[in-house]
Amino acid sequence: MKRIILGVFLIIGLTFVVLLIINFFVPSLPDKVKSDNILKIVPGMPVENVFNILGRPLSITALNGIHNEGCANPNPSLDESINKNTDIKKLVHDFISNQKYCCDGNKRDLEEFDDITLVYTKRGILFSYPMLWVHLDTSLKVNNVFAKEYEGGFLGDDPGIYGFGWAKDSTYTKWDYTKTDKWMNEEKFYRCFK
Repeated sequence: MKRIILGVFLIIGLTFVVLLIINFFVPSLPDKVKSDNILKIVPGMPVENVFNILGRPLSITALNGIHNEGCANPNPSLDESINKNTDIKKLVHDFISNQKYCCDGNKRDLEEFDDITLVYTKRGILFSYPMLWVHLDTSLKVNNVFAKEYEGGFLGDDPGIYGFGWAKDSTYTKWDYTKTDKWMNEEKFYRCFK
């Protein structure tokens, strides 16, 4: 009898471990993150519309990354998990308003800072998995949407499978708000976000 009970607990424990590993190594997509919905996101769209179409993101990030070498007090980055109670607009507003330039190299970065990223998918580790980012400007309107399929786990950075956003100007340093740029690897995009 003890062996049967031990065997049952062993099977339950192994099942739990397998499910945990599958969830960790092969992340699932949020319900609304599907190809049809992703294609509805367009440059200039307000963040509220993005939430209505894709739901709330899993996390939000922003960087102020240019600094002089040896900068003693670099600005922090924004990297927050999101839940249903997170006030994303307040989070972004507080982050932007608390930025103070910390060195001469950072001054231009702060003056031109215009990139908040909504992250809609979780990173995997060993298996192929898709990633989706919606990049916003500081007024919380869409600059671009970008998707990749990571095929090598943590061992590489694989090419994009979808992009739609404002085009860059001739110097490739600023957005050209009169033109958009769209491209797609249809086979991979529709397979990843079915």
